[in-house]
Amino acid sequence: MNNSPMSRWDYWSDVLASSTTNERALTHGAPVMMITTFVNRSIDLRWHFYWICLVALLGVAVFGDDSCPTPEELAPCTCDGEGLNCMGARTLEEIKKAFNAKFKYGGVRSVWVQGTPLTHLPADIFGNVKSQQFYVEVNNITTIDANAFSASKKTLHTLSLFGNKIKDFPYSGLSIYENLGTLNLGRNLIETIPDNAFNNRNLYAIILAQNKISHIGMNAFSNLPNLGRLEMALNQLVTLGPMSLAFKSHSSSLQVYLSPLVI
Repeated sequence: MNNSPMSRWDYWSDVLASSTTNERALTHGAPVMMITTFVNRSIDLRWHFYWICLVALLGVAVFGDDSCPTPEELAPCTCDGEGLNCMGARTLEEIKKAFNAKFKYGGVRSVWVQGTPLTHLPADIFGNVKSQQFYVEVNNITTIDANAFSASKKTLHTLSLFGNKIKDFPYSGLSIYENLGTLNLGRNLIETIPDNAFNNRNLYAIILAQNKISHIGMNAFSNLPNLGRLEMALNQLVTLGPMSLAFKSHSSSLQVYLSPLVI
């Protein structure tokens, strides 16, 4: 005989389904009472579980993520468990207002400022809010203060400024972001990478594709011991100057993309 829990359950289910109440009481006695009690309790526990899940879902839907400030404090920006989205912002003041709100844990996982008319990122724009990822993309930004993200100098891992109008970038100011791993400056108006531009111990990926770069200074990337990916395709490079791609050390998997060649 198969004594697995499922076979025993099937047996008692057949008994309960095929017998009247009196027949079950007379024929099976105590075991029937026990299995009936078990079934009732299982159903009760199952309904309790369903109610708990429903209440939790309604709480999230109605009240949002409890780590976020109120919608009134953030508008036109919005916030959820993934981060703070300021795609609807039209002015610096609107963004500053959102980042001056009080966040329960002092920050958010990600920040999106995309498709806005912003032209400049000043030092105080993101207040004291910490984040791991900033996606400040497809705006009209031409200038950036390197301290714009300074509240996140220990937490910032990904910084994307893709699709703006940046010509001059504060490369030396990046050194304060000790855990920066990915920097995306693709599709901007950068023309020159200066000497000794980067000095970031943990920086692994740099995207400089689709700019107007025609000159790379000496040792521009030499102080990046963990560099593993350098993308510079679709620029205006014709020749490389001395030591422009010199590396003191780098990741063993380093790949350098110089359109149309891959080094």
